[in-house]
Amino acid sequence: RILIRSKMSSTNKKTLEDLKALIQRMKYDLCRDLEPVEDFAQVMEIIDGVMTDKNYFESEKATLYFYDDFICTIIKYILRNYNYSNQEFVEKLPGFFEKLTEMFIMEIDSDNTDYIYAMRYLFDPEMYFYKFSFTKEYDFMHKPLIFKPLDTSWQDSLQPGDIIDAVKFEPQDQVSGWTRAKITSCDQYMTVHFLDGSNSLLTYQRPTEEIAPLGTRTQDWDWRKQISAGDIIDCQDTTNSWYASTVLEVKEDPDDPKIQVGFRLYTPDGIKTDEKGRFNGWSSTYDEWISRYSFKVQKHETLSKIGLYLCKRTHEDERIEDDTLDVLLNNEEPYKCVTYR
Repeated sequence: RILIRSKMSSTNKKTLEDLKALIQRMKYDLCRDLEPVEDFAQVMEIIDGVMTDKNYFESEKATLYFYDDFICTIIKYILRNYNYSNQEFVEKLPGFFEKLTEMFIMEIDSDNTDYIYAMRYLFDPEMYFYKFSFTKEYDFMHKPLIFKPLDTSWQDSLQPGDIIDAVKFEPQDQVSGWTRAKITSCDQYMTVHFLDGSNSLLTYQRPTEEIAPLGTRTQDWDWRKQISAGDIIDCQDTTNSWYASTVLEVKEDPDDPKIQVGFRLYTPDGIKTDEKGRFNGWSSTYDEWISRYSFKVQKHETLSKIGLYLCKRTHEDERIEDDTLDVLLNNEEPYKCVTYR
């Protein structure tokens, strides 16, 4: 902590009472969606004073309060809000963040742990202000996404018996994706029979954007037919997260085209062992039988986590990302994150 090295009597020095009164006014206004421009200007003045004069405060208690409660509270209350309308207040925020960062650089090698602890809020991307105020490409609050309508004129010529790509919802997993289907009836409403072994039917109202010409959304259909035991694939588990996985067994029955998936990779340096050898990942307790045509099955290294099994992390540090829509959106640059399970 930075301590007062000498006491100097000066009417300009801020007291503990000054800081507490200022923080109370700031909290009161910010909690009511008000933007305290004048009080915020005082905060900036205090920060400038501290950066230029180590003995800026009247007492040691005031100094400790500034680095501990004062700064931490100001940062939290400002970043908890996501929408400021007063232009004068908004224009001061970048300077405020810049000064805090400069002070952080000055204090990083000191024993001022209170200030360094408070700064974790400034660098936390989960704070509402960062989530909603600095979005450029996808600003859902002010600039809704506008998708270009798809050309559905090709659907006019569809007939019963035609095979198409279609969106299917799997209620047991609460996920949707593209698969192949055969049209059984086709007028104002279109009914299709899915060809993924589920024998399920679905009816669409025409025109619909949930169907596509054959092969445009299921380019990997032939690859799925050739999946064999021992293949490495990407597979989505019951938490809707993707993992590099091993195909343990396959069923050759065309009416039940399922594969048994183990959410693990066998490797000589694996940290766990079963009857097949050493591996990293989940044990056989979590194995699943899944249709080879399910969109929960994808080619290896397309949707699974980068660096999976390479770093050991506990469940407490792990953040599970919901990848439910990855396949449905057919993203060319799928989101990937590092995790260990």
